[in-house]
Amino acid sequence: MTLLIKHLPLWFKILIATLCITLITSLAAGELARRFEYNYLTNNLTSQIQQTFNILSATTIDSLITEDIPLLETIMLQISSNYPDVEFFAIYNELHTVLVTWGTLPPEASLQHQVFQQPVSFGGETFGYMKIAVSTASLQQDITEHVNLIRLLIALILLCLALTISLLLHSSVLKPISNINNRLLQLSQFHHTGEQITLVSTNELDRLNESVDLIQEFTHKQTQREQQLQIAKEQAINANTTKSTFLATMSHEIRNPMHAILGALSLLNKSEMSAEQQHFIDTSLKSANILLGLLNNILDMSKIEAGKLQLEHRAFNLQEILQNVTSVLEPLAQKKEITLNHTCNTETPLWVLGDDNRLAQVLINLTNNAIKFTQQGQVDVMMEAIQQANHTQLCFTVKDNGIGISEHQLKHIFDDFVQSDSSFSREYGGSGLGLAISKQLITLMKGSITVTSQLNQGSEFIIKLKLENTEAPVTEQPMPQAPVVTKDTPAHLLLVEDNKANQFITKTILQRAGYTVDVANNGLVAIKACEKQRYELILMDLQMPEMDGFDATKGIRQASNINTNTPIIAMTANATTEDRENTLAVGMNDFLMKPAREDQLIKKVRHWLN
Repeated sequence: MTLLIKHLPLWFKILIATLCITLITSLAAGELARRFEYNYLTNNLTSQIQQTFNILSATTIDSLITEDIPLLETIMLQISSNYPDVEFFAIYNELHTVLVTWGTLPPEASLQHQVFQQPVSFGGETFGYMKIAVSTASLQQDITEHVNLIRLLIALILLCLALTISLLLHSSVLKPISNINNRLLQLSQFHHTGEQITLVSTNELDRLNESVDLIQEFTHKQTQREQQLQIAKEQAINANTTKSTFLATMSHEIRNPMHAILGALSLLNKSEMSAEQQHFIDTSLKSANILLGLLNNILDMSKIEAGKLQLEHRAFNLQEILQNVTSVLEPLAQKKEITLNHTCNTETPLWVLGDDNRLAQVLINLTNNAIKFTQQGQVDVMMEAIQQANHTQLCFTVKDNGIGISEHQLKHIFDDFVQSDSSFSREYGGSGLGLAISKQLITLMKGSITVTSQLNQGSEFIIKLKLENTEAPVTEQPMPQAPVVTKDTPAHLLLVEDNKANQFITKTILQRAGYTVDVANNGLVAIKACEKQRYELILMDLQMPEMDGFDATKGIRQASNINTNTPIIAMTANATTEDRENTLAVGMNDFLMKPAREDQLIKKVRHWLN
């Protein structure tokens, strides 16, 4: 029974409770009304009987003294005829002897009668007694009818009040509770994917409690998920940090030997060799440059993924970019006997703001691919510019009539490490990173790159950009320079480098260029050397044992050191922007990234020596 009541709906419980309260209240109110009216009517009856006794005492005292029985009987008959509720009437003398009597005296325990007795006296002397028994059946019947009517009215009033309260309670309490319960249930159902949730209780409050329990359970699970996600996030951050550290370390470790390889090959390329030996050197240089390009691509992709690749914002000429791209790749096209054309829809110099190096990188990559995958015919690099008030709409098109790309491969052509065919990497070479990096760079420039192609008919890459217009930078007139005085003694340089191979190659290149070179294996040796000898230029590696290049530069820049104003060029395999900023922050003057070609190294040295 208790279990049944527990699962009854709340509105039904409230209705049952309201009906029970209405019934009990109406019964209690009727009983109170009955008692009140019974007491009131009984008192009224007693008062009427008392008045009747007073009247009879005045009219029968003479007959009672003389014991006039006929007259007393006449009075008794009048009373019985005028008062139908009187069932017994008797008159006694002072000795309690019955003089006249009428009717039957009811038993004393009767609840349907009331018996009244009063002495007949005058002047303080009692001459007899009168006794009357009155039936209260009609009186009680009237009281019962009145009480039932009162109970009915009270029940109707309370029932209407209860229904009104129930409706108000349902609209203001039960319905909102039911809506909240349904929403909580939907929320719980939503977060328990694939699991059907059924609430056992039919009572609104119990269902609400069950839904809250489900939400609490979900919150607990959600907290656990968040903790797991936080742990996974920390692991991902650690993994990303580890990857960045690994790439930085690998970049340094690969670039150092690459510097020695490219330098050695460059030196060998200038020596007299047989045709076969020259072919070996050319092949080695080509392979080394391909390896260096792959390394640069991997670093670029890593920067893009980490969100650390920052674009420059400087003025440059669009026509110069187009000409530089074709001039760089013209030898490759001529070697394959392919015509390389470039066109522009305007001859007016167009100056815009942006990253010219990255734009050139994308165009060189697309044009290089076009030449690579074209066996005969031509490659066209076209630029269409629409100059407006504040910006220029650009459309670069690189078109070839090479091997083309299949429709299926076009969907993934800009994905990482993807080529149109796996056999191409064996025939043409490449890692598949160039197009992915190009896509990312153009996206960073807030532009778009698309491709259309057909097998054996060629491909067409289209780049759309919007760059801000600017004026051509004002070039200052160079100050007249004093004539260069040729020194009898060559410039004295200090090379701070811990790698033996790089020491040998860099020192050989500088010596062949006519310079005197001292070598320091680490920063401590470099500081001691700078305290004894004045140098005209210092080439400083950054990562070295005992003391790195940063601390060595700080030591050299001390006021007590005789080389405090000597130009210092950072010559390092670290390729990050932070490294360049840090070198300038500690007092270095310039940055040269390894592996540096021979011409780059000599150009940088001559610049600072002059």
